[in-house]
Amino acid sequence: HVHPYSRWDQGRLAADVDDRELREAVGSYFDEVTAAARSGLFDTIGHMDYVKKYLARSVSVARFASLRDLYDRVLRAIADEGVGLEINTSGLRHATGETYPAEWAIERFRELGGTRVTVGSDAHAPEHLAFGLARAYRYAAEAGFDRVAFRRGSEPLGIDIPRRLLPNA
Repeated sequence: HVHPYSRWDQGRLAADVDDRELREAVGSYFDEVTAAARSGLFDTIGHMDYVKKYLARSVSVARFASLRDLYDRVLRAIADEGVGLEINTSGLRHATGETYPAEWAIERFRELGGTRVTVGSDAHAPEHLAFGLARAYRYAAEAGFDRVAFRRGSEPLGIDIPRRLLPNA
């Protein structure tokens, strides 16, 4: 995953920033994630839109969702390269109040040909272990995935999503 870096300054981005300024402020972040997906170096892209965590006080998740072309570019790169997309639930504990990426982006990833998802709670404390994973599994299932991808060492694994979480189960 790409964590925030110096090309944008969260402290300068105010709530009244216009759409062009927001696009410029986060565009380089999305460019970096796209480049990571296309690099051939990564099996999975983790919390692909993590940048919204750092801007949650000044930029709503709805405004991020309006940047569909930026999301599409990243999601298409991930899908085209056969890279997995992590559904990271830590955002449910943060001010964003949604997964990284949001449910709509997981659905869009599937529409663009994405074939592999994984889930993670990004636990940095024992009480966060597995936090929100049932929701992540449900989002994956509702987007049309019936398995999640994992690795045991260098060996890829696929684990079925519990039937009770699948649509029409």
